[in-house]
Order: sequence, then structure tokens, then C-alpha cells
Amino acid sequence: MDSIPEDAAMTLSPAPVSRLARCVWLVLGWLALAMGILGIILPGLPGTVFILASAACFAKGSPRVYQALLNHRLTGPSIYAWQQYRAMPRRAKLAAYTTLFIAWAVGMVVFAPWAGKIAYTLLMMVISAGIACMPVLEDCQAREARQY
Repeated sequence: MDSIPEDAAMTLSPAPVSRLARCVWLVLGWLALAMGILGIILPGLPGTVFILASAACFAKGSPRVYQALLNHRLTGPSIYAWQQYRAMPRRAKLAAYTTLFIAWAVGMVVFAPWAGKIAYTLLMMVISAGIACMPVLEDCQAREARQY
């Protein structure tokens, strides 16, 4: 998905009228975006989820920043794919699984007691199951193309 259609704007409620509410959404958006950027760098932290959350916050708090996220070459396609299909690109799923495996392997070295290793393994399994439940974007697009 190289380009984003112009009608890709998220259909959320209009920005709140209250200045305080807009500020809260804006702060939450920036925090979520910072976590998303960290998630891209750090294994085990779901970057895409936080970027999607930041888009939702900015849609309510700052339409200008929201549009900038939509138009950005790195964040725009993920946001559009989620809005349009509620799906994740195959490549992103593979990257997520790889990152989770690396984080799990590091955790097995870091956690000394078996209880910590078991809890960490269960956490990674839950996250992996969540990713597995998400449809693959390319499959959704192919299914849609066959319908027309």
C-alpha cells in the first residue's frame, strides 16, 4: 500500500469543544506516539498499537497533527490499513513475531526464578495470540478485489 486515498480520514466524533478536553487528548496523543516510537526500537513493546492509539487521540485533540500522521510515509499506511480493514500487513506480523521471540529469549536469560520465566512466557503467548487473531491485510485486500 503505497498511497493513501484522500477519503481515509478516521470517522471519529468531532474534536471536543472544551479546551481542557482537547489538551488532554493532545497530551495522550503525544504520549502514545512517544510509546509507539519506543515500540519500534524496543523489542516486546507494541509500537503499532501505540501509533494507532495516538492517531485516535489526535483525531479528537488536534486534527492538524492527525492529518500529519495520516500523511506521513511511515505511520499513514498502518493507520489507513487499520481504519479500512482492521488488519495488519503480513510483513508487520512477521516483524512482531520476530521481535516477540527475541524479547522472550532475552527474558529467559534475564529472569532467574522459574516463576518469572513462566509468567513472562505466558505474557508473550497472550500477545502472540492477539497478533494471530488479527487478519492479514493482503488477504483482506485480495478478498475485497475478488468481490468486484
